[in-house]
Amino acid sequence: MWPLFNRALNALFDVWLWPVATAPLVLQLAWLALPGALLALGAYRLTTDPQRIERAKDRMKACVLELRIFRDDPLVMLRAQGRLLRHNLTYLRLSLAPLALMLLPFAAMLVQVETRFGHRPLAPGESALLTARVDREGPLTELSARLALPEGLAQETPPLRIESTRELVWRVGARREGDWALSLDLGGTAVPLRARVGSGPASVSPAARRASAPAILGSPAAVPLPANGPVRVVHLAYPRRGGEWAGLSGATWGFVGLTLLLGLVLRRPLGVSF
Repeated sequence: MWPLFNRALNALFDVWLWPVATAPLVLQLAWLALPGALLALGAYRLTTDPQRIERAKDRMKACVLELRIFRDDPLVMLRAQGRLLRHNLTYLRLSLAPLALMLLPFAAMLVQVETRFGHRPLAPGESALLTARVDREGPLTELSARLALPEGLAQETPPLRIESTRELVWRVGARREGDWALSLDLGGTAVPLRARVGSGPASVSPAARRASAPAILGSPAAVPLPANGPVRVVHLAYPRRGGEWAGLSGATWGFVGLTLLLGLVLRRPLGVSF
């Protein structure tokens, strides 16, 4: 079920981005932010009372003004701060319903932005760590582990076996451009994988997960691992495309900022209060 959901989302975003596929990154992000802003505005319009929101905002402004005027009177300031906190909590409570409605769609959009713009394929001549988290009992030193690589990839180190985290780590080198199929053989069981090598932008997911795990929704560009196979997660350390902050790429933060900007621009024409 989860891989089917990923394929459907990938197809939907492919169709939406097709008109701007060759445009600069900022235009592609703005094109993606437009439905995000409309979704947020629609959620606010459907689930909130504009009059109650405006009333809560006006009361918060009045409290702030009171704090500025009576800043020499501690008792008045204390009461104003209490009212400000109460009205702020009322405003937050009114915003919970649209935020809950937006949670899953925005999570899917953020995953797609990270997948399409957060990382890039390996360039020929680059190396990356390939890490497999094993889901089998017994010492890793006794487990047969072998990578079967195509001509576009090369194994540069033997596997490093980390017992504390149940991980096997290889360093893999990129040799030729292509979307390469490889496999990981653990104890006689083959696990199919894919690695992308190229110079242009492409959708890549560093982590491949089991097809039965809901966490696979965070890796829409990766080939799902066998549900009952010997590997829980395989991570290929694709390079970041641009910067990173708080675990998210600069493209994702740009998408968030453009969504907020478009929401502010469109809220008055659409008659939405927030």
